[in-house]
Formats: sequence, structure tokens, C-alpha cells
Amino acid sequence: MFNEKTTTIVKCVINPNHVDDYGHLNNAHYSYYFEKGRIALQEKFSLKDSVLAEKGIGFLVFTATYKYKKQVFANAEVKIHSQFVPYDKGARVYIDHIMYLNRNIVASARTEHVFVNLKNNKPIQPLDELIQKIT
Repeated sequence: MFNEKTTTIVKCVINPNHVDDYGHLNNAHYSYYFEKGRIALQEKFSLKDSVLAEKGIGFLVFTATYKYKKQVFANAEVKIHSQFVPYDKGARVYIDHIMYLNRNIVASARTEHVFVNLKNNKPIQPLDELIQKIT
């Protein structure tokens, strides 16, 4: 499903402060771990937020959808696989994320992002350098 050339894998240990009274990762904290995947993916493609900001460009989350399959508990080591979805057209870019625990999928997410001009906060087309790398 994921292409090695366009995928990042980030290892994370579930922070005990992120679990709820049931002892498993609270649904509000999954985004924290998927965000680590997004950051690693941007770094892999030389699109760090700081580099984009210097160019007057932001890369903002527009929507995020999560699917939970199994419980994850405090101190568990998970792997986050993240990959850009092949670009189609328009101003939006998608990233798929999968959280694994011992080779089992425990959660997945699709985040929708938009590049914006930081001066006027209006959406702009994705950078050509990104489109070339993910198509």
C-alpha cells in the first residue's frame, strides 16, 4: 500500500499523559502522533514549515479523518507510516497515515492540507517541486 520512496516511518512511545481513564490512548491525542508523521514527511521532501514560511507559504490542515481499530495503551511503541496521496488537481494535498503496533494496524488517518499565501491567507496551488515528487 505504501511506497518506500514516498513514505516515512516514525517510531513513537505513547505518552502516559495521553491515555484516558480506561488506560488507552485518548482519541483526542491520535492527531499528535499522526502530526509527527506529517512533520517527518515534510522533512523528507525538504518542505519543512520553516522553509515554507520563509517563502511566505503555509501548509495547513484543512480536514482530518481518523479510524480507530484497536486500543493502544501507555508506553506502547507504535510506528506511524505516512505518505502523500498521489496529486490529482486543485489546491489540496492529502496524506495517509497508518499507526501500527506490533505489525497490527491500530488506527489510520487521512489529512487534507492546503498551501496558503501567508500574506493574504488565500489557498495557492501546491508547489511544483512537491507535485513532481508525489506524482
